[in-house]
Amino acid sequence: MSSNNNACKEAIVSSDTSVFQLLQDNPSQLISYGEQYCPRVELTNEIYVPNNVPQELALTVSNLPDLTQYAGDTSFLCQVEIEAAKFRVPARLEGNQVVCDRTTYRYESRVSQYNASISVIWDRDNVVDRTNITLYKCQLVGSYKGHPDCSLCMTRATDLGCVWCGTGCEYTKSCPVGQSDVCPQPRIDVVKPLSGPIDGGTLITIEGSNLAMGMNQLKGRVMVGNYPCKVTNYQVSVKIECKTSKAFQESDLPVKLQGDNGIIESVVKFRYRDIRIDNVMPRYGPVSGGTLIAIEGVNLNIGSSILVYLDNLPCQVNLSQVSSTRLTCVTSPAPAPMDVKDVIVIIDDARRTLAKPYRYTQDPSIVDVKPKWSFVSGGRILTVHGKNLDTVGQPYIAALDDRGVGVGRSPCIVISPTQMDCPSPAIVAAAQLAGPIQDGQLRLKDNSPAKITPVTVGFEMDKVKSVLN
Repeated sequence: MSSNNNACKEAIVSSDTSVFQLLQDNPSQLISYGEQYCPRVELTNEIYVPNNVPQELALTVSNLPDLTQYAGDTSFLCQVEIEAAKFRVPARLEGNQVVCDRTTYRYESRVSQYNASISVIWDRDNVVDRTNITLYKCQLVGSYKGHPDCSLCMTRATDLGCVWCGTGCEYTKSCPVGQSDVCPQPRIDVVKPLSGPIDGGTLITIEGSNLAMGMNQLKGRVMVGNYPCKVTNYQVSVKIECKTSKAFQESDLPVKLQGDNGIIESVVKFRYRDIRIDNVMPRYGPVSGGTLIAIEGVNLNIGSSILVYLDNLPCQVNLSQVSSTRLTCVTSPAPAPMDVKDVIVIIDDARRTLAKPYRYTQDPSIVDVKPKWSFVSGGRILTVHGKNLDTVGQPYIAALDDRGVGVGRSPCIVISPTQMDCPSPAIVAAAQLAGPIQDGQLRLKDNSPAKITPVTVGFEMDKVKSVLN
């Protein structure tokens, strides 16, 4: 023990070293050396304490010295810290347990469980060890989104002693009469989403009360109309997730749950709908990708998931801009210029295609920009010559300083595959470049002819990197 006095002192005892002196004066107590032989509270399971219910707490303590050989006070205390409160409770030693006297533990926070700390103190000032206890409120443990739930409450009867008491969840000793082993009828409050393809595969979330106490109560019992809905996830009593099966036609059907006392139905109805793809715009874009394309059709905003592919190349869907008749996505790069055979839209288990919708073209390239100078305030029309300039719907000209940071940007107008007109961008913070004007740089003048600032110009054309500078 003497080799680890500091570690033991820091873990167990405050400024008073009397415990260690007692151990050192009694070599028979020094069974071995090391911090693991210091006095400590042993927890085999987490300690749960009901809120505002008087309780005795028994804490098992190991490695205590033989206190009968100590001449001082051998009394124990339990010091409890809950939120901002700190108080001490008299305690007694019974065998290897320190038993804190019966008292009430209470917290004010509106949470179902709260971790409080409890310290075992010997001889008024010596902290033997500190551990946590978990306070809980049955009223909140047995509720969901602020509403009492019987099934949720009864699942905590064994470990926490919560019982259904009339219309709410209570600790068993706080409900001397009115305890019930039978819960009220299930209730469906929320169904989302409310529509999906007739092909099925839509992941539906059902929220409510007393829905079920276990997965075994749900197998084969969740339906959309008369179509089974396969349960994939479950939260005791309050939430069910299930995947719809295929329907034979468009229809509006209630969500059903078969319980022990009959079948309940949702007030709202789930809509099975068919999906169609009609058009893709634009019909071409650069092989480097980055083109925003719009897909037009019918019932494109239903279901729980959506994916788009150009053959086997993913097109990133903008989920915030999906409507019933239109969705947009950004193309991925292609290995080479190619004609896409099919655009594929996958919504849950629905798969719809449109043939020959899109063509990956050669990337645009820039040959020349004239004139080579403009004003810092921008606005001068620059004529840009190149190849495949019409493969991008909206190109931009951008000015970069000597660090490669954009200092101005303006949209271009495509005249033909080989020409576009770009108003020179206004420069926000003109760069001071050293050295002569290089290829790809533009001279910018302010009101004084003596001041010329060279900047690099590049073009933003979807994800084509070769024209950036």
